[in-house]
Amino acid sequence: MKPTSLLRHVTSRTEIAPPLLCIAVISALLSGCSDQRPSTDQFTRAVKVEKIGSESASTWRFYGVARQLERSDLSFESRGRIAKIDAEVGDSVQRGQELAALDLAPAKLRSAQAEANLLAAKAQLAERKLQLDRQQALYTDGTASATALETARVGYQAAASQLQVSQSNLELAQREVRNSVIVAPFDGRIVNRAAQRFSDVAEGQVIVQIEGDGQQEIVVMLPGTLADQLHPGMRAFAHADEKSAKPASVILKEISSRAEGGSLVQAIFRVEGKNAWLHSGMAVDVRIPNPAAAGFPAVRPEALLMELAGHQARVFIYDDKRQSVNLREITLGETVDGRVQVKKGLVSGELVVVAGPQFLVDGESVSLFRPATQISQEM
Repeated sequence: MKPTSLLRHVTSRTEIAPPLLCIAVISALLSGCSDQRPSTDQFTRAVKVEKIGSESASTWRFYGVARQLERSDLSFESRGRIAKIDAEVGDSVQRGQELAALDLAPAKLRSAQAEANLLAAKAQLAERKLQLDRQQALYTDGTASATALETARVGYQAAASQLQVSQSNLELAQREVRNSVIVAPFDGRIVNRAAQRFSDVAEGQVIVQIEGDGQQEIVVMLPGTLADQLHPGMRAFAHADEKSAKPASVILKEISSRAEGGSLVQAIFRVEGKNAWLHSGMAVDVRIPNPAAAGFPAVRPEALLMELAGHQARVFIYDDKRQSVNLREITLGETVDGRVQVKKGLVSGELVVVAGPQFLVDGESVSLFRPATQISQEM
């Protein structure tokens, strides 16, 4: 071989070797990285599920305020100064029990004055009656004119009217004396005391508030469109809060025919039985049956994988025995209280995945999501 050809051959081998070496090194590195990558088969996804019931789709939920059927704001009919008040918040009272009283001296003086005016009016009427009789006799004899007789008759009628006024004033004064004392109109409890002894109060000013211990009711403001679908006698349930396990059974008593605030109608529910947890003034969650949606379960919108058809969707059902999820097609109905009614394909009591269904596949093995920290529990 010639020197020139030998040099060209050596140079060619030298240029080819480094690329082959780099390829070998890169392959070794990639092989090492693939050995350390965790297998996806070993990863089990945690899913958040919800047990489906029919209540949320078959009920309307509104907030109401509880109150006693018997309740009263007690006040005096006339102004005065409070001389006695025997009523404290929380006191149990009996019907007819004296709760507060005004200083009776002014009322008794006005009553005595009215009585004196009545006696004067009676005397004046008797005098006018004598004058009328005298003028009548003179007119019959022809010695008195018709004008004099008519004047005597008008005077008598005026005296009779004044007597009626004096009688009414006396009755009002006597009523003022009687009503200078506040008594309990029924058995119950004092819920508010708005005045103190020796304070001056005006007529009609509330002194104490009393509520009975008997029948309770709940006032709910409903949309006018919903009120048209309800009727007295319908049964509902009142809960203390979202997690309440002891609801109170209530029956719709009456619905107002007047809308308040432009769109809301007042509905009053009568509470059945005695519920120790239900107190006057408490805000409660009232759940009213929806006849149109009765019997259908409901799901959260975020649990749905929507199809092209408007009423078709799919959800993942959790299988507790196999610890896996199965894809199922369902038929949707109306949206009630933020949840979607399911008319076909779902049974109450099943566990439906309610978070991230788009990341799951049919038949995938999963575990139930259980919050491990206080922060995650509150989210």
